[in-house]
Amino acid sequence: MNVERCIELHNEILRYGWVNSGHDVSQFETAAKPWMSFFGDDGLAILPDLAPELDLDDIDRILFKRMKRYPLVKRYPLDVVLDYWLNTIRIGRIVAVPKNRPDGPFEDRLGIHPWRHRRFYDSMLNETLDAFNKLVEAIEARLPQGSSSLNDDSIEYGLADADVLQIHEIAPGFAREFLACARTPRFKHIAPGLEVITTSTFSKQPFIPNPDEKANKHDVPAILLFYSKLNYDNSPDRTEYGAGPFGYPCHQITTLPTGLYLDRTD
Repeated sequence: MNVERCIELHNEILRYGWVNSGHDVSQFETAAKPWMSFFGDDGLAILPDLAPELDLDDIDRILFKRMKRYPLVKRYPLDVVLDYWLNTIRIGRIVAVPKNRPDGPFEDRLGIHPWRHRRFYDSMLNETLDAFNKLVEAIEARLPQGSSSLNDDSIEYGLADADVLQIHEIAPGFAREFLACARTPRFKHIAPGLEVITTSTFSKQPFIPNPDEKANKHDVPAILLFYSKLNYDNSPDRTEYGAGPFGYPCHQITTLPTGLYLDRTD
């Protein structure tokens, strides 16, 4: 473990939280005192317990999980953990906010102030759109010359019209933005047997309207993105616990189109 790197990452995370929660950056160095300076004699008193030669079997001083009981749980050095945490902040998945700011529609509180988790953020959408648009471009570049699909050189965006999304009450969020902004393919099949959903085929959505009343206006059902002509038997006696792949309340629909879905969100 790189101790100096840990210090650098910790301080950068702390500085971000301080500034974005509404504090003056010029006061950071004064407010963010080192551990020993802040706790004084009490801080110095723990130094003997921080000795690097501590025996891991000294159960009176160290509590840890025995790895043989958790073979699938990976442990990472602290610098790796802090680097990952900082990256989630940089991409906008984790944010720090002022104390009295109301929750946003896609935010969950992460325990103590000022941290919040965002279930939908711009870079998530932009990266997905970029990947999908490049896939569409690559497929179109490989279509046979003279194909009727390529007669129109115009590039359009949107898999479903805004009016259709509004009529079906698709709440703002990742699914709606992706459907509205993704490049419109000039072909039907994204892969053998899988057709891209369009405005004219949007009615194939099995969970619209939602089989249960929305818990709140931000709920979005599972969205069928690519569909096939085959159906999936979603009968309760055919699936584990009778819940089906999408869980409650979607288990009430016993037959589903097979394909690629965007999972439900709330």
